[in-house]
Order: sequence, then structure tokens, then C-alpha cells
Amino acid sequence: MLSACGSGGDDKKPSTGESTAGVSGFNAATKGVVNPSDKKGGTLKLVNHSDADSWDPVRAYYAWVWNFQKGYYVRTLLTNASKPGEDGLKLEPDLAEKLPEITDGGKTYTFKIKAGVKFEDGSPITSKDIKYGIERVFAQDILSGGPTYIVDVLDQGQKYPGPYKDSDPNGLGLKSVETPDDTTIIFKLKEPLSDFNYLLAMPGAGPVQKAKDTGDKYGDKPVSTGPYKFQSFDPGKKAVLVRNENWDPKTDTIRKALPDQIDLTIGTAVEEIDNQLLAGDVDVDTAQTGVQQGAQPKILLDASKKANADTPTTGFIRYFSINT
Repeated sequence: MLSACGSGGDDKKPSTGESTAGVSGFNAATKGVVNPSDKKGGTLKLVNHSDADSWDPVRAYYAWVWNFQKGYYVRTLLTNASKPGEDGLKLEPDLAEKLPEITDGGKTYTFKIKAGVKFEDGSPITSKDIKYGIERVFAQDILSGGPTYIVDVLDQGQKYPGPYKDSDPNGLGLKSVETPDDTTIIFKLKEPLSDFNYLLAMPGAGPVQKAKDTGDKYGDKPVSTGPYKFQSFDPGKKAVLVRNENWDPKTDTIRKALPDQIDLTIGTAVEEIDNQLLAGDVDVDTAQTGVQQGAQPKILLDASKKANADTPTTGFIRYFSINT
């Protein structure tokens, strides 16, 4: 896969990563952050040939959509460090004050939620909102499409149907998740699972306000807990995100949130995306699958363009399944 970085667009283009010094040259982006910045302002111009599978964090499965959600409008108890390379695989506290207290031989995870974290409407994020967000994953008859690993781990024979069909008269919901107060959430596992923290870092484990949940329509305008919120969304054409005034950077050590606005143009032909990247008219192709064959010689045979290209090794395998 050969990728090229756009070099034009708005002249106030921030970097969302962290680095003590910039790196340069071919393959530089596989080793560090290219042109790191702390300058605020401007519009980040993104493009993709296809739309998101869903903006509802429970229903999304595309890797680029997860990156978009985790970076801009979905916060979880834990999330990946905003660092290049292997350091980005490590988890850091996001909504949680710190990494969980693990007891009972690795079967109980207890988190305390940070003070001052809010939804875009200014409402405080509570442990019950996080529990409700996770309970939505169980409503697969209504919210299908996303990963269901957390169901396998937390159901434990309860056969929990999700919040829309929960008939518990006490409203206790999923019994393996406890919320003794608004800032404490406790997960009880049937058996130890070393990967459990990583399940909680998936966007589907983010908080959702029960009063604002619109079921299978939630992806039309999800409520933000991150630095940006949806201003508008025209399916198949464009999404515009602007600053979330109720996001407090003091509570967030992960996201710099440098741009004032994020524009995602959807439905552009892949060859045209390459042309726009090379011309500097857009900043990032969020599909993250590399430029097309026609653009590769334009990059590799031009020293200045090659210096802004890389060939990362990813964990993806792409294949055709032929029905014989």
C-alpha cells in the first residue's frame, strides 16, 4: 500500500499526533509524526469514496470509522495513546481517572470516572450512561452491524435482550455491570480475560444518554462526548463537525483538537481523491488503503512527492472469496 499526504488545503492545518520532533523523508509517517503542530484553527479536509457503515458507535465496524469516532466525538473509559507506531497500541485512561483496579483474580474491573466530562449538551457523563451505551450492543435485532465481543464476555447466561426489550421491573439491566454511584462502574467477568480493557476501548463501549437514544436512527446524529460534534450530515455526500463547546481539554490528554472544523466529503471517485491529494486540495483520504496504481509513478518518480509518501505494513488482509 502506497499512501500520499495532502500538502495544501487550509493553511492552518494541525497535526493530531504528538512528537518531540518532526520526521521527514520516505516512510516517515511509519516512524513518527510528520510536521507536528500546536497551532489551533483552520479546517481539516477529509475525503472518502464511500460513506461510513454507521456513525452510531455500536453499529460501526469499518476501521477508518472507528478512528474517526475515537478521534473526534466518542470517548470511552480507555482509549489508545495518540502516538505513532507500537506506542499507539497502548491504552490510556480517557473517561476513566486511571487504569482499572482489577480484583477477584482478574474477574472484577472497577473504574472511577473523571470529574468534568460531559455530553455535548452539557450533561455530565455518569457510570449509568456508560452502562447504557454498552447495553445497546446487546440489542442486535435493532442495532446490528458492529462487533459483539462484549456480549460474549458480559452476558454470562442472562440472555439480556438489550435496553429496548429489558423487562426487569427494577431496571437493573445487564447484571454483570454495576453502577453503585454516578462515578463508579464495576464489571464482573465470569473468568479472567486479559483483553477486556481493549473491548472497553472500542467505540461501542462509549456512553449514550438514554433520553437521547433514537434507536436505529441514532447514527443520523450521535451525541458527542469528544472535542467535536456533528453540525450537519448529508448521507453519501458530506459530514461537517464543529467544536463541542462542552468538551473540556483539561479532562482529555489524548486529543489536541486543533482544527476549528472537520469537513468529510463522501462519494469522490478514488482516482479523483488521488488527484486532490497530489494537488493539496484535501488533507487525508480516510479510507487509508493507499493511492491507486495510476498515481503511484507520479509519486515515486518525483523526489519531492516521494518524500511525502509511505508504504506502511498494516494488520489488514484483503481478499476475494470466490464461490466455486
